[in-house]
Amino acid sequence: LKRPPFYVCKLFINAPEPSIANILERADVEHPQVDIGSYPIMGNTEYQVVATLESKDQYALNAALQQLTLTLPDNIVFKVENSSPQGFIQKAGSIFNATLNTLKGKGKHRIKQRKPPPGSGGSGGGTNSGSSGSSGADAPLPEAGYR
Repeated sequence: LKRPPFYVCKLFINAPEPSIANILERADVEHPQVDIGSYPIMGNTEYQVVATLESKDQYALNAALQQLTLTLPDNIVFKVENSSPQGFIQKAGSIFNATLNTLKGKGKHRIKQRKPPPGSGGSGGGTNSGSSGSSGADAPLPEAGYR
């Protein structure tokens, strides 16, 4: 890249714009390396404003985002989309944890263990064939050290 990339973050806020204007203005003044804008959204039941944060400095953007998430009331922030590397890492961590919970049977979906085809007698093959002393069909999946 010839120029540094812009980092962008969006906060979807369920409150009228005038009620949060002072909070946004204060963050804009305190974080001069970040451009903060707000855009009213009409007819949406989940959020009324999209606040955008843009910066060439990912750390300045995340500092402004942290200030806003701490000063805005919790119940009005519908969601946050963060394209900075830290935002990507947080999202990847969330996806990993959701997948892990699903694998452990705590998520929305349970993964069923495969049964051997009829007549195979349950020996050999299968996804657990590498484990010692087990046919693989009825053996639990290894925990892989997650706790």
